[in-house]
Amino acid sequence: MKRSAPRDNNPKPAPAALSDFRFDFRAAARKAVKDHPEIKKNTVFVDAANDDYIAAPRVFEALEDDDDAREELEQTVRTAKRLKTSFSDTIALDSKRYLKSVVFHQDRHPLYDATNRAIDNIGTFDHETGHVLSPETDGTLSENTADAYAVIRHVQRFDGTDTGIGYTSWKRTVQFILAGKTSHLTTFTVDKILMDRESADFVSLTPAATAKIAKEYARLHTPDEERLKKLSRAFRGARDKKLNEETFRRIAGITLRAEATSDTFYLGARALLGPLENGNKIVYNGKTVSLKSDDWARVKSALTQKISTLPDSHPLKNPCLQP
Repeated sequence: MKRSAPRDNNPKPAPAALSDFRFDFRAAARKAVKDHPEIKKNTVFVDAANDDYIAAPRVFEALEDDDDAREELEQTVRTAKRLKTSFSDTIALDSKRYLKSVVFHQDRHPLYDATNRAIDNIGTFDHETGHVLSPETDGTLSENTADAYAVIRHVQRFDGTDTGIGYTSWKRTVQFILAGKTSHLTTFTVDKILMDRESADFVSLTPAATAKIAKEYARLHTPDEERLKKLSRAFRGARDKKLNEETFRRIAGITLRAEATSDTFYLGARALLGPLENGNKIVYNGKTVSLKSDDWARVKSALTQKISTLPDSHPLKNPCLQP
């Protein structure tokens, strides 16, 4: 990918130490508006758990003047509290005017870091902000764009620090396999960003360039509808309401039968290597899933053999992608 976007020549602060990093909702909202001043005129940020609303006076005035818009926002806040998740929404004022919302709530289950809640929270906030910055996208492309923005911001924020951001694409993969829903399958985009983090100089990008590059990664690496449908069919036999050893066993069967160069093998191996490269266990939605059967050594060996036939540039050969 050609990267001729503007660079930020201002001195960069030292990367945040993971143990010292704290998520501050108000500080995050202020920085989002400072970095992207174009969103100030029509965006409201809400910390749902604390009923904390941040917006420009004109945005508050618009909400006060429009009962339907205010009720729509308040309904989103209530839903965020109930489900313990975050949202970005477009609130129509009339045929030409609209507001955007970032309604943040600490997610019930982490996505951007399996163990560090502060890092997961800022990743969630950046994801929803990424939606505000890309109103022209929808569907799977929209989710890929938002995750691209969140992951690039993560790389910028923790430059050079070994973090657990590979968990993001692992979990997106597993969620897709379990539910069969392609709307949040962002694995291909996220993995490409993580593979490029050493060579792309994401840290020097201006905020505007960051949003632009995120859109470009999503545009280039979001699978088209045909590929998504094919993947959904391929993993139909592994769908389940919960993740356990039996689910992984079905994923292994599908994966090892697939061609090594196929999307099916890529995603299946991506899911399997999560536990197989971490002592045959991994945390998913707060629960540790363990692979106890003696047969997993054979599965890992078979996966390794097939992966060895792939070119060195293939994501499955990149250790930085593992959770």
